[in-house]
Amino acid sequence: MAESPRRSARGAAAAMLFGAVVLLSAGVIAPALGSVDDAPRREAADGAARIAAALRDFLDDCAEALREGRAGPPERLYGPGVQPDCGAFGAASGFPLSGVLCRDGLGLGASWRGPYLPSIPIDPWGRAYVVTLGALSGAGDLMVVSAGEDGVVDSARLGRVDDRDVGVTLIR
Repeated sequence: MAESPRRSARGAAAAMLFGAVVLLSAGVIAPALGSVDDAPRREAADGAARIAAALRDFLDDCAEALREGRAGPPERLYGPGVQPDCGAFGAASGFPLSGVLCRDGLGLGASWRGPYLPSIPIDPWGRAYVVTLGALSGAGDLMVVSAGEDGVVDSARLGRVDDRDVGVTLIR
């Protein structure tokens, strides 16, 4: 019997997050805020840091369950709100952050001890935060990014948080 698209997406997300567990073992969370000199950028930085901390807690709890993932990882996780222009991602595959941090959307059972956040924040410009997963394919860091005022995730092209974006680097 063919695997359903929903189950396939859950498996892909689980595999991606297992890779993140391995990469996050050093526990590095480094803010990359550019020049945070105005209230919206400070608010975006706070939202990115909250998502990063919740993602870290999730990965700490669910590492063993995520090892069972079989499918390849999506290229990003995304929050609610208007999806930013993700430039280099184009129409890359993704999985909702709420299915990882707010509910057990991956079907991890007892290892999932959330919710890790009551809800996923939207950036001050009304757009979704994006978790880039380039580190899993060797193409850059694992980052939580707000596209900033211009609405374009420039960081995806660079493998680090660009000054036009606001975000947190999980892996260096």
